[in-house]
Amino acid sequence: MKKFETIESLRAWMAWWVVVGHSMQLTGLSYRNVDGGGVLYYLMVLLERGFTAVNTFIIVSGFVITHLLLVKRETYFLYIKRRWLRVYPIFIISLFVAILVQPLYLEAYTTYPWVYAGEMRLDRVLEEQNNYLYHMVLHLTLMHGIVPEEILKFSSSTFLAPAWSLSLEWQFYLIAPVLIFGLINRGRWKFFWIVIILCLLIFFFKEQNAYSWKYSSILILGLPHFLIGIGCRFLFEENRLAKIKGFSMVAAGFLFVDYLALLIWMVFLLIALYENGSIHFPKYLALIARFLALNKFTVTLGTLSYSTYLLHIPVFSLIVGGCSVFVGGGLSQYAVVALVSLSILVMFPLSYLSYKWIELPFVRFGKN
Repeated sequence: MKKFETIESLRAWMAWWVVVGHSMQLTGLSYRNVDGGGVLYYLMVLLERGFTAVNTFIIVSGFVITHLLLVKRETYFLYIKRRWLRVYPIFIISLFVAILVQPLYLEAYTTYPWVYAGEMRLDRVLEEQNNYLYHMVLHLTLMHGIVPEEILKFSSSTFLAPAWSLSLEWQFYLIAPVLIFGLINRGRWKFFWIVIILCLLIFFFKEQNAYSWKYSSILILGLPHFLIGIGCRFLFEENRLAKIKGFSMVAAGFLFVDYLALLIWMVFLLIALYENGSIHFPKYLALIARFLALNKFTVTLGTLSYSTYLLHIPVFSLIVGGCSVFVGGGLSQYAVVALVSLSILVMFPLSYLSYKWIELPFVRFGKN
């Protein structure tokens, strides 16, 4: 399967968007501490909008998994084994690293008044300790995103908060073959009924008040963005009905989608079409495409993006929390900014080593 540089670069931008947003929360350099209305305020709001980055990841996943299933046509067992080997090893190692450095996480994130949501973070750690077995079992099975707050508080975000999206991804992987082949192999009217039922389910889950999820970590809430990705891949099929289905799914997802994530996806999809030779860009757009996606640096960062996404909070905890313990909790805000900057620099080689020693061996094993 052709590996688009554009898709890899998009992953890089989104992963580092999340890292930057989380670094702003830790350093106190947040829009919450800036007077509203100015350019700086809105830029900071944008930089802390990490959920849009994750929503873009989800669209990408819908597109890539659909392409994989339509092109490879492998058995369900082989498909799910390869997906498991892709996400689980780095997830489980990141999870246990996060658990090991939890005392330093508490030091970094609950000691200083400028850190965003310090009280909530303390409550979350207490919840982990009080219901440790439940949270651990759910995380080990990658099902922690399913349970609502009313049944198990902080279910999706204990231990390693960014990993809620991996639970969502795993839920999608489990049902993707049934969903995608069900959509593409059904006749026009059956297909439309399936889409209508899915839209009604999404609407019901969004509007009901009995249960809530801190993030869109249960599949039905993440489904609109997956549908956008699936629909966009259907548009590349030669079959006219498949194209109609693709437009229909994009339209259905559009009713519930994060519009900024959709805009970002459409920009990079156009760059992917340019990369593939399907469309032509004038010179100035080609330069923008090279800067955003078609260069070795962003492609490399995209390859390392899983490790970056999962390990940055433990790294922040280790460096900021460790230094805070060393000086007895007396770090200034400027010192925390410097330490977070150091942590970001550390993430580059660490992500590379994690990819080389953890991710890549299991990916190769899955391919063989």
